[in-house]
Amino acid sequence: MPRAPDYDEDLIRAGFAVKATGLTAGYGDVVALNDLRFEARAGDVTVVSGHAGAGKTSLLRVLRLALAPRTGGLFLFGADAAKLSAPRRAKLRRRIGVMEEQPLFVEHWSAADNVALPLTLAGKARRDVDADVADLLGFVGAGVEAEAPVSSLSAAQRKQVALARALAVKPDLLLADEPAAGFSPQAGGRILRVLHEMRKLGTAVIIATQDPDPPCSCSALGSRRGHGVGARLCGGDWPWRAGAGAVGGGAGDGLKPRAHRPGHRPRRRR
Repeated sequence: MPRAPDYDEDLIRAGFAVKATGLTAGYGDVVALNDLRFEARAGDVTVVSGHAGAGKTSLLRVLRLALAPRTGGLFLFGADAAKLSAPRRAKLRRRIGVMEEQPLFVEHWSAADNVALPLTLAGKARRDVDADVADLLGFVGAGVEAEAPVSSLSAAQRKQVALARALAVKPDLLLADEPAAGFSPQAGGRILRVLHEMRKLGTAVIIATQDPDPPCSCSALGSRRGHGVGARLCGGDWPWRAGAGAVGGGAGDGLKPRAHRPGHRPRRRR
């Protein structure tokens, strides 16, 4: 069956999960992203860093289709996000997992029930949901009682549950906002390793952080920074094979840094 004309076959063949050009977005009179260019591919990790208020979270909101750009183009998995019908946008959202810095839950539900929600909405059988939830909470290292209400959890535990929920959908794109913040070095390292494992599965992982040097030994392979948001490519002892990313913007700065992509062709998912 031929693809709809609002899909870009070249982007699909090249493995792009995200391709954004000339994006502008904001809130009222506030410009959060200005003339932004950004890209990320399957099987890569892009670390987006910048100071508070630079536009990192706004970028993630645009990528999860929670904030509509004012101008510019956004392609997700080859699809032109501006041309998708409501049902197709909803279907595309199900391919995106989100770990927020301050995640929202149904507070009186248990951790297990919150993680189970996307699986239940997807129509999975209850017995399979229970097994998946236990595996997910164990995978992210959530040292919590699965039946404990999330309202009783610490900030770090809530973020672990949020990561488990994000992974429940088996995302093709995983967005993590300050994923290691608030954790001990050991626990934060575990979170980073989980994200690393998702990259191995072909997921495009995008991480937003204020930390100019994430908690690991990192050598930049190629990036440029401006006054707002910058995309960093990392190698060396960094546990990820970082991907191509370029971000401009942040408080209307109009930044357009470019980060070159190392010579690497990601393994495509089947």
